[in-house]
Amino acid sequence: MRAAEPRAKRSGPRSTLPTREWEAHMSLIHSKTQQALRELEVIASDPRIALRLIELSRNPDAQGEEYARWIQTDPSLTARILGSANSAWHSPGSPIDSVTESVRVMGVPQVRMISLSHSVAALHQSLAMDSDGGYKFWRSSMRKAIAARKIAECQENASPEEAYAAGLIQDLGVGLLNTVDPVALADIHEKNQHSHHDLVNAELDYFGTDHACAGSVLGQQSAIPMGILHAVTCHHHPLRTDGIGVSVGMPCRVASLLGHLGNPESADALQELEALIPHEFPLWINAGEFLEEIEQEVAQLDKELGNCGTETPDILKSLMYASQQYARAAYDTVSHNIWLQQHKSDLHQQLSITERAHQDAEHRAERDPLTQLFNRSGWDRRARRSLKESPENVNLGVAFFDLDHFKELNDKHGHAVGDAFLKTVSRRMQAATRTSDIVCRWGGDEFVVLFIGGEPGACLDAAYRIQQKMQEDPVTVDGVQLQVSATVGFVSVERRNVDTNLGDLLQLADEQLYKAKGAQRGTLSATVVA
Repeated sequence: MRAAEPRAKRSGPRSTLPTREWEAHMSLIHSKTQQALRELEVIASDPRIALRLIELSRNPDAQGEEYARWIQTDPSLTARILGSANSAWHSPGSPIDSVTESVRVMGVPQVRMISLSHSVAALHQSLAMDSDGGYKFWRSSMRKAIAARKIAECQENASPEEAYAAGLIQDLGVGLLNTVDPVALADIHEKNQHSHHDLVNAELDYFGTDHACAGSVLGQQSAIPMGILHAVTCHHHPLRTDGIGVSVGMPCRVASLLGHLGNPESADALQELEALIPHEFPLWINAGEFLEEIEQEVAQLDKELGNCGTETPDILKSLMYASQQYARAAYDTVSHNIWLQQHKSDLHQQLSITERAHQDAEHRAERDPLTQLFNRSGWDRRARRSLKESPENVNLGVAFFDLDHFKELNDKHGHAVGDAFLKTVSRRMQAATRTSDIVCRWGGDEFVVLFIGGEPGACLDAAYRIQQKMQEDPVTVDGVQLQVSATVGFVSVERRNVDTNLGDLLQLADEQLYKAKGAQRGTLSATVVA
């Protein structure tokens, strides 16, 4: 990442927090960005693409060309497929710069497996992310890809497919920054849309990196070809055919002039487009005609994708199918790899990748998509494993947390506000827990926490601390302040004296919850099993 340099003040998000608290907030944002660069494997754009790929995987006769068509509408999946095709596993003699060729080299079974894995992760993200921001990122990426392809089609020495891929993923870093703080990113792009220089510097101020640098890091991690990687890194710099390559240099430069995240092209960008079209590319009368053709293609693709169909039951149904299919594919791959191990010495690397992907799928299956806390089954597995691994005489506690009047809040303000409220309360709970505590969204507005360890009474203190953290400040959503009240039922036990049964403890904690509700909302009722 680039080190920050002294710069003039630019327009970007600035809180009314005191300077010290704002600096702490910025430090946290920089850390989140660094963590996302290290760990993020999927940047969800439009969930319709994931649903299309899952639908395609149901057809056993689907051809590679069909997969390539839909893969090329997803920037993150395109980068992943290009990286896989250029990896040491496939050992290509020369860089593979197009998705179509990547699919041919890898084969449909492996492409299907990667697509299913990607779709599972992308749909999980889409349930928890701002769908409007994801759609804007997808749409702007498609505009740039189509623009790059059209320019390449007018050049004798350019590759339209390579240019399309480079244009599609040149703003991959925008998608990553959108996962860190979509509100701040939209604010930065709206306020700095007239100057690419100010835009990337405002991103650097807030996130600790700009989208070109972030995209470059993601591209290196994905092992995408060097020519396309330069297109990602340098697309807002003056045209450098030595770095990007003649075949995609001009197409990527033209694509970089198009707006980000649904914002229109700046006056400077339009002026540069008018200087290039029709003077360099007389196929179009002017820049407006060129941009109109791009809009028509994006609109046609939007129409083909149809309504998003992202009602929660539809997505969950698709997730269930994709997870099952991916697990079977992973099992088949492992079985096949065991046989291949006798013939190829470096097979253990591919096995490790497959096992890791399988573990990632299991991890996602254990999480509540809205709050990212454990769901019931994930909590139960983690709790039983932790109890099995802990000493016999360790102290335990189980608490049921119920958000008071949440149904009224949903009815009055709507489910979107209710979801934002739940996510904020969940973050507060996580911030107040100890590393040994296991937090679960039990369902609706109920949460369960298992406390393990500490002196007698420590578990009760931990439960009380979480309740206070949840209630300490109102939650503000769309300018509306919502009070938080949580009623708690708690049971603790000294395991040296009691044969612990997790189901019994849950029942006792639930009974205490109803006792607390009967007495007064917002209180905590506790009992000790001696």
